[in-house]
Amino acid sequence: RSISAILARLLSPDEFGVMTIVITFTSFMHILSEMGLGPAVVQFRDLDKSDISSLFLFSLLLGGVFGTGFVGLSFIISILYEDTIYITTSPLMFFLVFLSTAVVVPSGILRREQKFKIVGITEVVSHVIAGAIAILLAYLGAGIYALLVQQILSRLTSLIILFRFSKVELTKAFSWRPIRKVFSFSAYQFGFNTINYFARNLDKLLAGRFLGSGLLGIYDRAYRLMLYPVQYLTFVITPVLHPVFSEYQNNKEVMLNTYMKLLKVLAIIGFPITAFLIGTGEEIILLIYGNQWQEAIPVFRILSICIGFQILMSTSGSVYQAAGRTDLLFKSGLLSTSTIVTGVLVGLNFGIAAMAAGVSVAMSFNFFPVFLILFKGVFGTGFGAFIRMLTKPNIIAFTILGSLFLLDSILHNTHFLVSLALKLITALLVFALGIKFLGLSSELKKYLPRRKKSK
Repeated sequence: RSISAILARLLSPDEFGVMTIVITFTSFMHILSEMGLGPAVVQFRDLDKSDISSLFLFSLLLGGVFGTGFVGLSFIISILYEDTIYITTSPLMFFLVFLSTAVVVPSGILRREQKFKIVGITEVVSHVIAGAIAILLAYLGAGIYALLVQQILSRLTSLIILFRFSKVELTKAFSWRPIRKVFSFSAYQFGFNTINYFARNLDKLLAGRFLGSGLLGIYDRAYRLMLYPVQYLTFVITPVLHPVFSEYQNNKEVMLNTYMKLLKVLAIIGFPITAFLIGTGEEIILLIYGNQWQEAIPVFRILSICIGFQILMSTSGSVYQAAGRTDLLFKSGLLSTSTIVTGVLVGLNFGIAAMAAGVSVAMSFNFFPVFLILFKGVFGTGFGAFIRMLTKPNIIAFTILGSLFLLDSILHNTHFLVSLALKLITALLVFALGIKFLGLSSELKKYLPRRKKSK
């Protein structure tokens, strides 16, 4: 994340706003070209080498077709957003779409084989290499091209490494058989990815069109910063859930018990983090992005309201997939999308902060139908016990938030670093006391890995 912070100081909100539009549209093309093949490779364990080869060749074909389609789409985008930069950068966007699609099958193979270490190291290596080059280009004045090159190099590096370790065989023999085999699973997955795309990106598309690239850049930086704790807490967990749980797809009881333990740990950590970020929004923006991003402070604080819910919901997709119920995943996605679209459209009329409020409220509300469908449809049980489980973590969260707001009234004209340090100490103290007095420490010990005693 330090790479993003450095780039935020070298580039303007306008340049980040343009890049947000580019990523938003290329992501849509990637969804169309990927067609749910990644999760299908993980789910169908009886795919042999020739099947994998056909799926990989099919993904390369789709990547080329939709990458070319994006070049044509760039003319329409330039008209919509009144900026020719989308035309001049379209050749780079072709490679972005193509490489994003090409990496899907090799990554899916390694996840199916539970070689998560290789996937994790690949993501870190590609991120560091691409980020270092992007920083150099931004320093030299490359502007938007620095961000584009970063995205392309990251995917290219990932493809080279993952292709090597996945041992995908390129053969001239192509068969439609494996594509037909995974179609029913991947079709619902594709449908969910498509509607989820609009749920996650409609705010950026509309903000860029009606509020301008500057405000869009501010909103996007705040949104991405809000996602950091979600990604950090689920970075290892979410990719692992699908391949691991798919081994127990016929034993729902084991899956449910394991999943409930995971949700409890995430709730105990996630909701207090939510409270801390709301209470330290100003200090965090100034620390990471600098003074030129002060307009992002209220947006970040508002978006942070939904972090705890986002952390828990980010695990649900993998459970739907592991149970082979992408049809239910699609249905829950429809409900979630309709709520978020409503929040975006209502909030957009009143400015960027109001749109952030609409998104945050909608994402928080979606928590309930997503888990209701999950528990009823996949596990055949209610989710009352799950909701009651969230009571103690939220008591801690609200206590932290109240303490930080009280501290705010005392710390007038204090340097933001001093303020952040004092708030961090206060939050940790409240968290530790809450864990102890609410009896959560013993429960956490049961779920966390134990160190083996040395002989």
